[in-house]
Amino acid sequence: MASCIPTILLLVLSSGADWRADVDALERAGEIDRAIARVEDHLEREPRDAEAWRWLAVALERLVDEGGRSALVLSEAAAAWDEVTALQPGNADANAAAAVARLRARTATFAGTAHGDRASFARDVLDVRARVVEARTLAPGSAKVLLAETYWLASLGLADVALEGLRAAIAETPGSIELHRVLVDLHVALSIEERLPRAYGELVAAHPNDAVVRWYAGYAARLDGDLAARERRDADAGAAYARCVATMREASALDPSFAESALWVEMQARTASAWSALDADDVERAEREWLAVLEEAPEYAERTDGLGRTSAQGLGRLGGRYHARDDIVKAQGVSRALAEVTDDAWSWNNVGYLLREIGSDTEASGDPGAFDLARSTFIESYRAYTRAATLAPHEPRIVNDTALIQVYHLRDDLEGAERMLNEAIRVGEEQLAELGYNPPESERFPIAQAVGDAYQNLGFLYYRLRDDPKTAREYFVRSIQTDSGARRGVVASIRAIDAGQPGGRSLGQRPTPPAPPEPPQPPTEQERRESTGELAGQGAEERQRRVEREVDVRWERSLALALETAEAEGTRALAYHRVGGGVGPSVEYLQRYLHSTTFERAAAGAITVLADGLRHTFTDRRRDGRLVMCPRAGGVTCAEHIACAAEFEARWRSQQGPRLGLASNGLFEVTADGLERRGRMQDTYERFRPGRDFDEEPEPAGAPQLRPELPRDAATLAKSRSLPHRRELERRVFEPASEQERADALAALAAHPSADNDELLHALARQKADPELAASVLAAWRAELGSGSPLFALQTSRSAAERAPAVAALARVGDAAAERAVVARWLLAEDRAPGDGAVERASNADLSELAAELER
Repeated sequence: MASCIPTILLLVLSSGADWRADVDALERAGEIDRAIARVEDHLEREPRDAEAWRWLAVALERLVDEGGRSALVLSEAAAAWDEVTALQPGNADANAAAAVARLRARTATFAGTAHGDRASFARDVLDVRARVVEARTLAPGSAKVLLAETYWLASLGLADVALEGLRAAIAETPGSIELHRVLVDLHVALSIEERLPRAYGELVAAHPNDAVVRWYAGYAARLDGDLAARERRDADAGAAYARCVATMREASALDPSFAESALWVEMQARTASAWSALDADDVERAEREWLAVLEEAPEYAERTDGLGRTSAQGLGRLGGRYHARDDIVKAQGVSRALAEVTDDAWSWNNVGYLLREIGSDTEASGDPGAFDLARSTFIESYRAYTRAATLAPHEPRIVNDTALIQVYHLRDDLEGAERMLNEAIRVGEEQLAELGYNPPESERFPIAQAVGDAYQNLGFLYYRLRDDPKTAREYFVRSIQTDSGARRGVVASIRAIDAGQPGGRSLGQRPTPPAPPEPPQPPTEQERRESTGELAGQGAEERQRRVEREVDVRWERSLALALETAEAEGTRALAYHRVGGGVGPSVEYLQRYLHSTTFERAAAGAITVLADGLRHTFTDRRRDGRLVMCPRAGGVTCAEHIACAAEFEARWRSQQGPRLGLASNGLFEVTADGLERRGRMQDTYERFRPGRDFDEEPEPAGAPQLRPELPRDAATLAKSRSLPHRRELERRVFEPASEQERADALAALAAHPSADNDELLHALARQKADPELAASVLAAWRAELGSGSPLFALQTSRSAAERAPAVAALARVGDAAAERAVVARWLLAEDRAPGDGAVERASNADLSELAAELER
């Protein structure tokens, strides 16, 4: 009968003397909650067991530190330590542990306390301060005390004081990993990580042989590189990443136990450095660095850098960049290197596609032996495609692409190709059905395009190779019905069938070299590119931009403003729209068209917006407050063209229906009544499609069109919502011709509230590159702007002179957060002459008198 009693009940029935053995067994089994229950049961019978109280206190603290439990559990730990000190009053270690636990519990409850007035807030601040003093006295040098105080000070708006204390503590105990981690985390949380390299430069100079300091110095360099990369400062990013790599290797040399973590950060930095090189259009350096990562540490190929990118993604993007430059051999080389390391289906599909391009170019050259060389290349292409289809049989694009190399080139297994094409259709149509009614076009189109391509390829097979026009026509019609882009070649084939034109050779004939008599007509360039989906369609990265120059276009940042300005000037409003998500083969030519003189002439005299729903930068402003322009457009920020895309698409849906597709791409004139296309996009595609050089038109003859002169009065600029006026106002702030010009611009911003002007004021108050500029903005801070930016300025200031304007601004704001920060600084951290005892007197003052003084 006893064998049926549950284990937990047996433990409860055990004698008090056995509690330690029971707890040890539960701890080894990972049952910490059951172990705590066992000790609590024991303490109900033996409340004077100091050892059990000590175990319980430590276990409860572990629940918070390691188990992710609420910090409120620390109150229970503090109570357990109090029992230990009551039973062992002379135990210094227990007294210290109790003081630390009380402090940690008090700081946790302080954060969740609602203070009704400044006096109650001041009492709580002084109460926590008293516990800090107690814990420091009983547990000098305790990291837990320092961390509790650090987070408490930061919550009060005294991050500058907290950081100063952390730096001082690290200087004394440089090997404390926990302190370094908090120092870094706090800088990142406050968005001031650019200060870390200097701080760690000083620490490395003071502790040159400390591996922990060296490791965190390298990590700080990586963070500095990430910040520069986010702000499109590519050269600065590359230099910071190089420092990271060198410093991490020094840390490994000082202490080999750091080798693994140092290698991880080093590979993050090298991956990110290559991305910065690609952003700077240094493709050769990007290729060297990414291929080196693959060769030295292939397991890191698909691990993310600090900005969430991988070397594998980078090599895919690099292959697209080479392909856009018509360097298909290099594109194939980097794609193969990636595929051999990652064994990814889309990577192998890209290899197959690029080899097919090389084979097609070789075959078209007409050189002696070209046909045999091309065929061997097509065989290699088919092997790559087959590997891709083996890895991803559920991807209709990959299955289709594997089949088409047989249909258009090898033609030695047409039965197998037909089975694959039918399989691509089956899988794709199932996936389309799963998407349901009216799915996002970025999800629908790639699948629909693969299905349409498979129908098109079956039509080609039956019409050109099996001489069965009736069946071919059915497949061609189904291809068009997939609504997956213009298929002019398919339409031409249907017309040829209806006219009774023969399709081509019979099934049994072998393909012949391109010599008289001419073989059956191969697919057109358009048909071929539609079939391949341009670099594996859905799974490939959108190919990188190729910006020749910045076109001279009158950009505006919203459709509403464009219409308003166009009406006032008696000109046109144009919208250039690009479907987000890299839908279809049109992405590259849309980008090339945007930076051509053809587009510049089409938009001449018009107020133009770019409607593009994809973000191409990480941020819209740098830490110094300046704008980061979209690298793919050049005239607006990403936030602006994303907002324009939402406006355009709302108009499109109201006029054309719910679906956004290739038909919505291109240049449109915008009127109060709707949208009207300008020009035939197919003609534009033929001129700017991928693989072709720019076919630029000559510069327009005659005198250049003059833009409207900008107002000289800053107030007029501040009242306007126009993009050119806003840019001019920012120029006067950041690059003034005189101090008076800047002062006038700041006064105009403060005097004319608007969403745009207020956003700029917040950016100026938060920037740290020019403290005098921030002080000028804070001196004129309006209460309705809120306390966020003055609080940030207060927390991140380095001197009393920098803090004073922020404190004054907070006093004018007068909200709860502002009052808390001002009161806390008065109590704990106001700048005073050394040794005047003001803080100590405030701490020991009668609280009623203190409250009265605060009220005054």
